[in-house]
Amino acid sequence: MLRPILIFSLAVVVQTFVAAGSPAFAEGEPAAATKPTEGAIMRALAILPPECWLYQTKPQTCTAVGHYERLKNAPVMAKAIVAHARDLEEAVTIAAWSVWEANMVTTALGDHGKSVGPLQLQAHVLPAEKAVDPEQAVVAWLNLKHRAEVECARNPESERLALIASGNCFMGRMKVAHRAGAVSRVLATLQHGEERAETP
Repeated sequence: MLRPILIFSLAVVVQTFVAAGSPAFAEGEPAAATKPTEGAIMRALAILPPECWLYQTKPQTCTAVGHYERLKNAPVMAKAIVAHARDLEEAVTIAAWSVWEANMVTTALGDHGKSVGPLQLQAHVLPAEKAVDPEQAVVAWLNLKHRAEVECARNPESERLALIASGNCFMGRMKVAHRAGAVSRVLATLQHGEERAETP
């Protein structure tokens, strides 16, 4: 008599968790609609503004749209990003940072030679000989992003990547907030365009 009751009880518990959307059953791969594609990243790059456009004071040479899909390394960066980004927002964020940090130049040097590659990674994050490889750079940058989201969890969501920009959670917050806002606007534009395309 105990076995049927136990089985029935377990069945009720499972149904309750599923109905409630418990993370134990809800976790997994992101829905297909949220997965980034190389085409979506290239469209995002086409409308991404240069970083100078994110600030109130803009040089006369600063334009609203950078047309970064024309960059030589845009296709290879898009391929690397698609292979590892969890969703479109993360993919566009990486693409935008690689533009604003190094114009997607894989051999770029910054910070007096301390920062290397398309995502300007320092040696304690990834050795220079690996930082110039788009795929390895993307993986290392994503690991750094996830670390920043944990360590800077007390910051507003738009300011949690300050750790990447400055090495801590306190400096660079305005800079990364401006960047997050630009990424959000690009994503909204992409979504609006897709909605229009689906309208008969």
